[in-house]
Amino acid sequence: METILFVRGNGSLENAMLLITNLGSENAYIVVLALYSWLVSPKIGRQLGIWFGINVALNTGLKLLFHTQRPYEIAPGLASLKAIATAGSGGMPSGHAQNSAFVWGFLADKHPKTWFVVICFLIAALIGFSRIYLAVHFAQDVLIGLGIGLLISLVASRFEIPVLKLRAKGIAVVVGLAVSIFAGLDFARSMGVAIAFLISSGDFDVPKTWLARVLVALIGLALVFGVYFASGLIPESVRHLAWVSYLRYLLLGLFAVEGFPRLISRFVL
Repeated sequence: METILFVRGNGSLENAMLLITNLGSENAYIVVLALYSWLVSPKIGRQLGIWFGINVALNTGLKLLFHTQRPYEIAPGLASLKAIATAGSGGMPSGHAQNSAFVWGFLADKHPKTWFVVICFLIAALIGFSRIYLAVHFAQDVLIGLGIGLLISLVASRFEIPVLKLRAKGIAVVVGLAVSIFAGLDFARSMGVAIAFLISSGDFDVPKTWLARVLVALIGLALVFGVYFASGLIPESVRHLAWVSYLRYLLLGLFAVEGFPRLISRFVL
């Protein structure tokens, strides 16, 4: 708690920290996963998406295992309502920290240019720091999350998951659906993402010109978020069923990594 009070000072950086912490939000990772797959490398993007889903699922399991409180739960009033709105379930390990360390650690390993590695390090570090500043995590939650995320990124960078055959893809979808019936919402979502990338092929071509890249990015993000928000209009009583969330994120992922790239390639690439 002393660490939180020390880094917060008079709290004047609250708005800046909220902006930074949102770099580790679900919407931000939709953008990162989609743009990287479309514009940089579909094959590496496939690996990133699979392991991202695995990483989120692991974080969900660890939160349930440790079941620790967050700072504002121990000291009510410590965090603002806006900060609390960025928090989910248990405290340890920090999901924001773990996800940022994984994604940016993975990308830094795949593109080891000094300037890019520094940027990746800063993004992960700032997101982690923002969680402490906003009083939604203790320092140990963040440090453990960063460590786990970095470890998974190192494993993912060195272990390539092959493209599945058709029968294996069908089995993966069915197994994911069966497991999601008994899983929590966060776990079901992460499975939907992981399996969407797992059953994708990642064999489409990236745009060759800057104009094509801009068009793909703008059109693609508009369509993906359109599907994302439209699927969120499902009645709440149904939307919050784990297996429905699994299917929602599975279909969203498939549209992003298979449907849209093949559709746009007919007109732009």
